[in-house]
Amino acid sequence: MKDKVSYGTENQGVLYVVSTPIGNLEDISMRAIRILKSVDMIAAENMAHSRGLCEHYGIKTRLTSYNQHNQKIKATGLIKRLRSGHNIAIVTDAGTPGISDPGVYLVSQAANLDIKTIPIPGASAVTSALSVSGMPTEQFVFLGFLPNKPGKRKRVLTQLISEYRVMVFFEAPHRIKAMLTDLREILGDRQMVMLREMTKVFEEVKRGPVSAVLKHLTQDRLRGEFTLVVKGYDGQKQAQTLSEEIQGRMKELLIEKKMGVKDIAHLISGEEGLTYRQIYRECLARKREFEGLKQMELVKSIEITNDLGLHARAAAKIVEIANKYKSGLFLKKSDQEVDGGSILSILTLSCPKGTEIEVRIVGEDSESFMEELSELFENKFGESR
Repeated sequence: MKDKVSYGTENQGVLYVVSTPIGNLEDISMRAIRILKSVDMIAAENMAHSRGLCEHYGIKTRLTSYNQHNQKIKATGLIKRLRSGHNIAIVTDAGTPGISDPGVYLVSQAANLDIKTIPIPGASAVTSALSVSGMPTEQFVFLGFLPNKPGKRKRVLTQLISEYRVMVFFEAPHRIKAMLTDLREILGDRQMVMLREMTKVFEEVKRGPVSAVLKHLTQDRLRGEFTLVVKGYDGQKQAQTLSEEIQGRMKELLIEKKMGVKDIAHLISGEEGLTYRQIYRECLARKREFEGLKQMELVKSIEITNDLGLHARAAAKIVEIANKYKSGLFLKKSDQEVDGGSILSILTLSCPKGTEIEVRIVGEDSESFMEELSELFENKFGESR
């Protein structure tokens, strides 16, 4: 059935959200081609890329640039055209606009003004990856690209530890190894599927635990966009109490004294598919138990003296220091103790000016850690006095 402009608001045009191929040019619908030929203008994320697609299918419609750098400025002009009766199609570099790209801004602006918006379905890296993953897909969560900065990326991953649904991520070639390393450290050595260059000549699908995928990523494979499908939490590998076998293995390594706590935690978390953070804490506790290293734990009461209290920026500075040390940091207010290595956890304490908290540091470098942290509190997190 041919699309009609008449079912938009009277005298207004229609915004078509058109899916385009994610690699293979044959993966486009006849309807998408017809719409791209019939609209008054195509808003393209990448002009050169979309021009190639248009030339391949004989589409002569005028192209205009619309991307993350100019979206707010260009959206104003595009909305004006739509309201004056022009029909516009929006396309992304690959796949469906609005999914991890700037298309969502234009669509939201059009929706707010009751401008008719029509999806033209087609290729999607998300559903394509899920379809060949072999994992349960009744429910899944799409997380797009994680933050570039390691600290922020780790905080997002920490929030996903108990996510039971299958997770889908996008990642760029220059960050893929760092992202997977963080994922393995925090979520454990879970089963996953890595898809690279989907529908293209050098398409690749790699299945296995995160550690195997990391090992597979040699320098010549760090090309193209990556789509990652990761198994959700199954509630079996991350029990609060470690098995006697794991505790025995931990004890052997500690007694041998050939590896530090951090290295032991990395080794066991990789072998057992448990989170690095959990094993690290248990390892510290076992070290104290097996070797009687009471000096590994330092406890100090500190009063919050800065005017704004323990706010987000202050918490971020605490976490920044925590990331420099091997020791574990714990903050306690009344009967509530939280992980001092997580901004979100710290903020749950809700500490205004005048609050007294207990700072507990457990680990090999606890003394220097406590010294630097105490200085941070004394300097009121850098706030003007």
